[in-house]
Amino acid sequence: MPWIICADLFTKSVRLASSCFLSLLIIFSVDAEVVWIDDFNAPDLSSHWQHEKFKKQTDYSIVTIGDNKVLQANSNNAASGLYLNKKVDLNKTPILNWRWRMLKGFDNPNETTKIGDDFVARIYVVVAGGWFFWKTQALSYVWSQQQMPGTYWFSPYSKQAVLWSVERGANTVGEWKTEKQNVFDDFSKAFAEEQTFIHVVAIMSDTDNTGKTAVVQIDDIYFSSE
Repeated sequence: MPWIICADLFTKSVRLASSCFLSLLIIFSVDAEVVWIDDFNAPDLSSHWQHEKFKKQTDYSIVTIGDNKVLQANSNNAASGLYLNKKVDLNKTPILNWRWRMLKGFDNPNETTKIGDDFVARIYVVVAGGWFFWKTQALSYVWSQQQMPGTYWFSPYSKQAVLWSVERGANTVGEWKTEKQNVFDDFSKAFAEEQTFIHVVAIMSDTDNTGKTAVVQIDDIYFSSE
C-alpha cells in the first residue's frame, strides 16, 4: 500500500517526520517477531535511507569498529536527518530496540524551547497521516542534556511531535547504551490515543540552533515483540 507523507509544520521535528516524500514507496507489513530497520552493515546508506536537509548538512557515514559497522553522525551547526519508510505493526512488534553512544556532546539548558531545540541524537517513529498531513504524529526519542529519562514534552513548534528523553547528559561519553522503548505504550501516553502502525523511522543529529558540535554513533535498530 503506497503512502505519501506531505506536511509542512514549520519545525525540524515534524518536517523530518512528515517531510514531503514525493516519490511513492511501497511499504510492506512484516509478520516476523523481529523487524529489522538497519544494522548498518551495508557498504553505504543509500540502499536504505533517504536524506532530508534543513540547514547545513549533518555528515552521516558508516564507520568500522573492529569487525562491526555502525552509523556515525557528525553535526557542526547543522541540521539534517535520515528517514526510512517502513510500516511496522505495533500489535506484533511494539518494542523499538537500538544502541548508541555519544562521542561529543554539548551543554543545552534550553532544549525544550525553540532556541534550544537541538539534540546529539534523535530517533523518530512516525504515524503517517497520508494526505491528511495534520494527522501525522511523530515521537522522537532523544539523548537529552537536561531532561531525566522517561520525561516527555511537546515540540516547541507543534503539538503533533513529542520528544521523549531516553538518555541524559554527557557522563557516559564513549559508552555504548542499549535502549528498549515500547512504542505502542509511548504513543498512548504522549498523544492519549493508541496507534496500530508506524510508517516511518528517522534519525537526526542537529546543532543548528545552538551552533554547537556533536558526534554520535548508532547501531542495531529493530522492532521486536518483547
